[in-house]
Amino acid sequence: WENEGISVNVNEEACIGCGKCVEVCVFGGRELVDGKAKIDQDRCLGCGRCADVNEEACIGCGKCVEVCVFGGRELVDGKAKIDQDRCLGCGRCADVCPTGATTIKIDDINRVEELIGKIESMVDVRDQATLEE
Repeated sequence: WENEGISVNVNEEACIGCGKCVEVCVFGGRELVDGKAKIDQDRCLGCGRCADVNEEACIGCGKCVEVCVFGGRELVDGKAKIDQDRCLGCGRCADVCPTGATTIKIDDINRVEELIGKIESMVDVRDQATLEE
C-alpha cells in the first residue's frame, strides 16, 4: 500500500504495549517492537479508522465470517479475529454483528469517499443481483 505522504505517529509514552492496535489494523501497518507499538509507514494508509473486536461482547456466532467477502475474518477459540492481510475495513462484519462486538472507527469523515474508492479499485462492489441482469 502506498501511504501517499500521510504520516501517523504513536505516542510511545502512552503506549502500554498491549498489542491491540497491531491486532486490529486492517492493513497490517502496526507492529510491536521492544514492547511498544510502531507504525510501518509503507503499509499504513493513515486512514484514521481501525477495526476492533470487543472479545467480551463477541458471542462467536460467526455472522461476521459469513459476510466477509475478503476472507478477512475467522473464529479462533470461539471469538472473531481479523486477518490483517485480507481485511479491507469495508464494515460488513460490523453491520451484521448482533452484539456490536465489531466496530469500524473512522476518525476523519472526509476520508470516507477516498477509502471507498480504494476498495472499489480492488473489488467489484456492485450488487450481485445487478451483475446477473
